[in-house]
Amino acid sequence: MERSGGIGELLKIEIASVRANLLPMVVLWGLAGAAVAAYYLMPGAAGALRVFADWQVEYGKLASFANRFICGGVVPGAFLLAMPSIRPKRAVATVLAQAVWCGLMGIAVDVFFTLQGVWFGTEPTLGVAVVKTLVDQFGFCVLFVTPLNAFFYAWVGNGLSFRREGGGMTRDWFVRSYVGNIVMNWAVTIPTLVCVYSFPMELQITVSGFICAIWALLAIFIGRKV
Repeated sequence: MERSGGIGELLKIEIASVRANLLPMVVLWGLAGAAVAAYYLMPGAAGALRVFADWQVEYGKLASFANRFICGGVVPGAFLLAMPSIRPKRAVATVLAQAVWCGLMGIAVDVFFTLQGVWFGTEPTLGVAVVKTLVDQFGFCVLFVTPLNAFFYAWVGNGLSFRREGGGMTRDWFVRSYVGNIVMNWAVTIPTLVCVYSFPMELQITVSGFICAIWALLAIFIGRKV
């Protein structure tokens, strides 16, 4: 990373990512809000959403893979393919790679969420939600998720290749990708995870899926710019 102006440059990229993806973000946030409103206000909606929780219990890690494959790959991929302004190079290959990657990360997240339940309980209270969010973002994400994502989105952003003009992947390239991912992750995820952890399980699965789609769109854009 450049020693002068590096952080400022990354913040500009973060802001540009939000602007470029504003339309899909509004759509996805709207769907997430509609799901929450329907759950609490519409008779029968809770039972319909309960299907996702039942699938999670019945199929476990397979359901986690499928959930994130769809939410992190297929849903944002529809926006990437439909909107030329955010469409990456090798768009179809990028969407497929993103879907498989998010599916695999979904399994890791499922294991982590299970451990969180053992450590802190499963009651949807504000105190439990805050503790889980802090451990999630400043432990799990900093040490495990973000280093892996830094490599993956640097690869995706470079056209599914680690070969670059002037050489291969460097330490500075990795640092820029890591910082870009962690800042974006904290900005998007910390405020929403507190809410998600406070929801019943069926809403946790539904709302976190929409958040995953938003996160994926921002991460792909940032990877391209970094």
